[in-house]
Amino acid sequence: YELIFVNDDSPDNIWAKIQTLAATDPHVKAISLRRNFGYDSALMAGLNYVRYPYVVIMDDDLQHAPEDIPLLLTEIEKGFDVVYGNFLVKKQSLVKNLGSWFVGKLAQLIVNKPAHLQITSYKILRQEIAKGIVKYGGPYPYIDGLIFQMTSSINRVMVTHHERAKDRGGHGIFKSMRILLNFCTTFSILPLRIAILLGLLISSSAGVFSIGLVIV
Repeated sequence: YELIFVNDDSPDNIWAKIQTLAATDPHVKAISLRRNFGYDSALMAGLNYVRYPYVVIMDDDLQHAPEDIPLLLTEIEKGFDVVYGNFLVKKQSLVKNLGSWFVGKLAQLIVNKPAHLQITSYKILRQEIAKGIVKYGGPYPYIDGLIFQMTSSINRVMVTHHERAKDRGGHGIFKSMRILLNFCTTFSILPLRIAILLGLLISSSAGVFSIGLVIV
């Protein structure tokens, strides 16, 4: 096994701690990005170094228990390409819960996400799925969107969502909105259609207004 830690230009002393782990444990691989590229880009950097048949993606804030990894592994060994860890109760704010619900509904519409499945950052995927994800060459990757584009062999297992070890996470409201916008523009032509429709409405309204001025 191996543990891949990605430092997305964290402002604290986390990189020094990762380097210490890598120096003392041959199973640890340390990756540091030159600036903050965002959550999904950091994941892409880590997925480039995957060498084993399965890869588990999890956050570092201890809301995802490593003890639940065997549950994910048992389920994916049944033949699925991806298995998500889903939560009966999410230990996060009401705003984040509403945001997760909204993103889930959009994913159902845009990339055919199964209705019963929660999109979470705790998941296990096969190496071939990881290798397919890193082939994405666009500027704004969205890992879950790429997963749903690549495969429909997806399932879930119920796990416990724990309290965050830190008071605040790295995902603020503005970062979340930016991710949502990138998701919509990357995986759907709906925003383009809306923009065209608005343009036509504005042009038509301007034309009617001009005719009205001429008649008066």
